[in-house]
Amino acid sequence: GDEVSNQVAFTPWLDACGGSPIGGHFRNTTTLEEFASVQQAVDDPQTLYGHTIVPITSGPFPGSATINKSGVTIDLSGRTFTGSSPAFTITADDVVVQNGVLDGWTGTANNSSPAVLVQAGADNFNLLNCEVKRWKDGVELAGPVISLKVVSNWFHDNQESGLQINSGASVNGVLTIEGNLFKENLGPGV
Repeated sequence: GDEVSNQVAFTPWLDACGGSPIGGHFRNTTTLEEFASVQQAVDDPQTLYGHTIVPITSGPFPGSATINKSGVTIDLSGRTFTGSSPAFTITADDVVVQNGVLDGWTGTANNSSPAVLVQAGADNFNLLNCEVKRWKDGVELAGPVISLKVVSNWFHDNQESGLQINSGASVNGVLTIEGNLFKENLGPGV
């Protein structure tokens, strides 16, 4: 039938017969708009500083996203984001990725990219409460930034480091690395 309105939330969606949410798999919790991918949600003109994007289906979610808008939070709500190269590329300030699993398994091997690539000038990135496994590196800092927070994550079974800080990259301001578990990575934790 016709959509009742764009302000009505239905949980859970009936997907046993192949159904899916009207707009897709992710929702902007401020505008209530729905999108097929994280990238579409970030690219939407209504997505602004302070908005949060959450999954509304069970996942796992393949693909990747470039987070190029400042102040956006990606809250995975315990769901799994899988295997593209990298899962998230951060190019804007004050971005948060939290509460989920970033799994780099490609079906035959670990992914050869980092799970999260933080580009130079993407200040105050936060990775919080995530499990990061089977990538080249968990988080790769590609260039200088101001402030970085990596808190309460579990980095394991990555081909190299849990947190890779590239040559020439630096963190000015506040650097917070606490409460993380770095286990069974083939390189150093940090």
